[in-house]
Amino acid sequence: MNKPAIPSEFISSCYVGIWLNAFLDGKESLERCFDALASELKVVELETNPMPLLDFFKWLKIKNLEKARVHLPVSGALDGLIDTGAYLDLALASGQAISLLGNENYVLVPTQASWRLFPIKLPPKLPVNYWKETESEFTNFILTVGNRIEAYDLVAKNDNSKELLIALDHNISYLEFPENQPQKVTELLGRLMRTLAIGLLAKEAWVPSASSSKNQLYIEKIEELITRSRSFLSQLANYAYSND
Repeated sequence: MNKPAIPSEFISSCYVGIWLNAFLDGKESLERCFDALASELKVVELETNPMPLLDFFKWLKIKNLEKARVHLPVSGALDGLIDTGAYLDLALASGQAISLLGNENYVLVPTQASWRLFPIKLPPKLPVNYWKETESEFTNFILTVGNRIEAYDLVAKNDNSKELLIALDHNISYLEFPENQPQKVTELLGRLMRTLAIGLLAKEAWVPSASSSKNQLYIEKIEELITRSRSFLSQLANYAYSND
């Protein structure tokens, strides 16, 4: 199994999902949404039909799609996705997907060359928390896990890790988000990306000790840090999904 990539940029589906909701809600102009997504959604493919970004925006309106929802699934945790089909393997391989919901439902999955659209019969059912609930859960989680593992100290001793985190902070700072996005949400998205990166870096840099029980506890907590960070990220990226 390939090691998960250490992110140096913001997760693309979170960014795309946020801007798609801004477009579908009519809270940002077509021009501004196009500018925000032009470098991310160059081509969207539905079956064998490639759509440039402007055609994709038209297609969203023709299909009367109402909401976009971000999913960051990993093996064993589908993050709200409950349908089955060819898209699911791609979503698990890339670790991200966006469901598009309305009278008909679709899922948008990134591949190396483009983003691909698939119709789905079963829309996601996992509820989306209000962003302030996610903020509270994340704060409590970090306080708890921070007392049990030394991931942050482990990363702090590694110059390569520090450089990657600096690059991540730099790249996120240049992102443009919708004007109506609460500043607190923007800040939390950056913190969560940093926490996810720290978890992945700590997992990569960890050296086992002589104690098997300590090793098991450490790995379990590092995995929890990674998976919960992904879950919090998807929840927070969906702040506009059900809370206008």
